[in-house]
Amino acid sequence: GGRVVGGGVQAVATGVTAVQAAIGPVQSSVPVAVNQRIAVLRLLRDTIRFDALQDTTTVSPVALDSLGSGIPNPRVELRIKNSAVVTAAGATLRALAPGATTATIEDPVTGVAASVPVVVEQRVAAIDLTPVTFDALGDTIPVSVVPRDRLGYAVQDATLVYAVSDTSVAVVEGNRLLSRGEGLVMLTVQDPISGTASGASVLVAQRVTSLVLDRTEARFDGLDDTVTVGFTARDRLGAVALSAPVTYTSSDS
Repeated sequence: GGRVVGGGVQAVATGVTAVQAAIGPVQSSVPVAVNQRIAVLRLLRDTIRFDALQDTTTVSPVALDSLGSGIPNPRVELRIKNSAVVTAAGATLRALAPGATTATIEDPVTGVAASVPVVVEQRVAAIDLTPVTFDALGDTIPVSVVPRDRLGYAVQDATLVYAVSDTSVAVVEGNRLLSRGEGLVMLTVQDPISGTASGASVLVAQRVTSLVLDRTEARFDGLDDTVTVGFTARDRLGAVALSAPVTYTSSDS
């Protein structure tokens, strides 16, 4: 509505009212409508950032009229430049994929608009890591690891750091493990940006697939004589299994 100040009418709130004037018995009224128009639009944040996919946030615009008075609940339209990265529904933004785009709010009446960058950059909050078991030396197995953001979605472009507690047993080559010796060690995977880490066991236990004796026959020339019989045990990749236990039996004992 409005109020009379010094012979004029001052707007104090939006709405419709009437100003009445009287001179003696003569009276007259004039309808007054106060409807603010947006002259300035801005957003509370200079950049909108997401650290997880499917995360949401509400866009809260600040609207001012030509004299700098705030306009509550402004009716503006929200648009997204690249909807493959972020989508808009009403005043809510939802992150869909890593990337950058722009959010724009616009007053459809005056055309006044404001834009802000929107960045979706997942942050690793957890790492799924699967234990590894080798049955032969010199074998390689890819590390099964999935970094995830705080909402559980996989982070595809994360750069991870790998470490093995004992490199005489296994080593990391790229994203694969190479077995070098028998034993049980710990594999640790860490995201250097967030500091998030996870560990899993790596077991190297050779399985013997071939056994070769060092002689084809044993000959004795006296009772109670002894002959030493040696053997070489190998796993499926041909590496010698030094700790393999062997049981000797005779067809006629």
